[in-house]
Order: sequence, then C-alpha cells, then structure tokens
Amino acid sequence: NWKSVADGINMLGGIDGIDISKAEFRYINSFITETVQKTGVPSTQLKSAGVQHLDGIQAVAYGRLRLMDTDFARTERQREIIQKCFDKLKTADFAVINNVMEVVFKQILTSVTLDDIIPAAKSLTKYTIADTVGFPMQRSDANMGKKGDCVIPQTLESNVIALHQFLFDDDDYQPSDMVKKISSKISADSG
Repeated sequence: NWKSVADGINMLGGIDGIDISKAEFRYINSFITETVQKTGVPSTQLKSAGVQHLDGIQAVAYGRLRLMDTDFARTERQREIIQKCFDKLKTADFAVINNVMEVVFKQILTSVTLDDIIPAAKSLTKYTIADTVGFPMQRSDANMGKKGDCVIPQTLESNVIALHQFLFDDDDYQPSDMVKKISSKISADSG
C-alpha cells in the first residue's frame, strides 16, 4: 500500500536524482496532498520542476502520476523509483535494511515471511535489476465503449514472443494455440 512504500523510502532517507518535468510538476503537489491525507505520513509540497530529492510521500505521488501522459509513462516512473530504492538498499547498513523489512512487512500481505527474506537481504549487494520493460511492448490505446480505455497489444502473439525473448533469451518460442486464439479475439474486437 502507499503507506508501506512511503515508510520504506523514508527509512532509506528518500531518493535522489528524480527529474520532475514541468508537466509532472503541474500535478504532483495534488497527489502529494492526497497521499498525505490517505496515509497520515507527513510531507511537503515541491517548489518547482527539475531534479529533486524525494521523500517517501513525494516518491509515491511521483509514481502515481498519470494525468499528463500514459499508463506506460506511469509504470516507467514506478520502475525508476524501484531502481533508486534498490540502489540505496544495496549501500545501506544491514540495520537499516532490517528496519525497512520489519516496518514494511507488517503492512503487507504475502506468503513470504521475514525469516524467508533475511538470507536474501544479507546478499543484497550481489543482486542487480538487469533490465525492465513494460508489457505489452508493442501496443496502442483505444476506447472500447463499455470496456473504457484499453491497452491493445499489436498483437498479443507477437508480444508474447517478445516477452519470452526478454525473459528467457528464447528466439525460438512459439506461442500456444490459446495465445493465438486470444490474440485473434483481441484483433477482431479492437479492429
């Protein structure tokens, strides 16, 4: 939830180097206000666009922005926040990492226990986020009437092939008949 993300980022001392565009700046302070109201975690408004140090609430607000561009741009912002947090975690003392885990784990529901994650946390410096990508990779948007605004893969079949290439470095993957059937249905429905 928003509070757990904000708490974790605050415990890391915030994140640096987030470049807020003028378009993003027009919206972010209202998202900061709403996130403070929803979480009860204090924060401050940003004063201008440009490269920023963001506290937890400001980072959550930045990751929620979607009014001035697309959902894909929003998920890119979220991936940027994740990467910045991961980079800070890798250089943090284990006491800080442990505190973040204890605070955040109490606020989320998962089948992973704190005892499961502590060994991985001790090896955090060995991990990297090699690459990220949005899915579907080739896409467009369309208003689908009662279904509302939808993301339309160009085609689902080609996107599944690209996803297997990205995840598994598999150049020879052939989509299942079910993927082909769903891809055809999407194409028929969206034109």
